[in-house]
Amino acid sequence: MGNGPTAASEIAAPRQPPLVLAFGDSLYAGYGVPAARSFPAALQQALAARGLTAEVINAGVSGETTSGGLRRLGPTLARLKRTPDLVLLGLGANDVFQLFDPAVTRRNLETMIIELKRRGIPVMLTGITAPQGFQHPYFTRFEVVFADLARLHDVAFEPSFLAGVSTDRAMLLPDGIHPNAAGIARMADRVAPQVAAMIEQEGTSVSTLPR
Repeated sequence: MGNGPTAASEIAAPRQPPLVLAFGDSLYAGYGVPAARSFPAALQQALAARGLTAEVINAGVSGETTSGGLRRLGPTLARLKRTPDLVLLGLGANDVFQLFDPAVTRRNLETMIIELKRRGIPVMLTGITAPQGFQHPYFTRFEVVFADLARLHDVAFEPSFLAGVSTDRAMLLPDGIHPNAAGIARMADRVAPQVAAMIEQEGTSVSTLPR
């Protein structure tokens, strides 16, 4: 009659909200702010404000370089309950502070991008801009790295991740480098539209919040 075990088994399981991994340094980790005001938390809230339910996991580590991120990527993915629907990759600022050769940063980021794409995981790369009072003659070489990799590997890219934040003291902690809660919220609002578009484009299970 159509109501036996076969029919029941054909009922689709509830869809899970998309899983977004925010993999980066202190800008993602939420240095100096409560966990609830960190970038991943703010992004999750910004997506919810757009009517999208998503789980954004905080995989940021303060002080981490691209070399550290490269070592950590595999173990981090292995600990997740399932493969993420999107990875936000935000590393490189500490490479600048430690005066890394831009070629090393490029190689590390490229290796991570290739590995994520090999696993079939979409990637969004967030770039860096110099904080106030921090100008190294080679900084332009770092900025070019991100744009080149995004173009070469056809990944999403937000070059102005810190636009309106890194140059506004009201958006920064007293150290003048890290964003405060208001700055983090601005960063999340900036990337939320592109993240939402990627989630929908990839056909992940997006839930519409009741209005």
